[in-house]
Amino acid sequence: MDVRKYFEYSPDLELTVAQIGINKWDWVFIDAENAKKAQDEMLKNRFDILPLEGLGGVEKYYKTESWGDFSKITLQNITRDDSIYYRLSFIDLIRKMLSEKKYFYFLSDSKEILGLISLNNLNCLAVYNYIYQITASLELVVSQYLQNLLEEEFVINVLKKTGDKQANTIADNFEKLKVSNNENSIFHHLFFPTIGTLLNYSQELIQRDCPELIKYRKNFCAGNLYWEIRNTVSHPVKPLFVNEESVQKVNILISDYIEIKNLLSK
Repeated sequence: MDVRKYFEYSPDLELTVAQIGINKWDWVFIDAENAKKAQDEMLKNRFDILPLEGLGGVEKYYKTESWGDFSKITLQNITRDDSIYYRLSFIDLIRKMLSEKKYFYFLSDSKEILGLISLNNLNCLAVYNYIYQITASLELVVSQYLQNLLEEEFVINVLKKTGDKQANTIADNFEKLKVSNNENSIFHHLFFPTIGTLLNYSQELIQRDCPELIKYRKNFCAGNLYWEIRNTVSHPVKPLFVNEESVQKVNILISDYIEIKNLLSK
């Protein structure tokens, strides 16, 4: 047995739908067909899906006709298209949601329904921690690449002359640290927007070394994709997943991370 893997850490940790969704032992359900009672329960809890659990298990569910609108609900049978394997990965889930335009699934094994996952369940600490580790690793991987590519003096000059006030502040603070001999490395002070700035100013070098990296530059900049998602998951009271667009953004982030990591590992 190769034990080396137990000494390695990767943010690409396993995160399954079972760890994100709600299991059948803890979920809210209704035990008989009663549209009025179901509607009241769904409105009270802001549920778009409410399982109907009878003696034979879960075979039906109430569903809002429009997501987030509890004025009209319907009773439906659970079909093959409504269920997924309970150990499906998080990334496969969001890609399935995007391809099928569907934002809830029942979780099952080969025998029975074990739980439920919907878009709202994705706004949980497990998912936020997972995405935060992805963003942190992305920041680290690209910073290390730039450290191997660029001279420190070049980086400091770029940060001083750019119109980005935060970058100017980083350069000024680093200069002060140098005076007290506590400067470490300028690359230890980078974060997404400054990485975007450096990718812009060093395009000529990157074009010769790793030209494919340039197309990701804008997503590092302030107000753009990586920055936006990083800020949201750093404050988990904010909902990240609210609609199809938000799912697509996270899918782009994770896909980009995988591609960038592969590019820079060559």
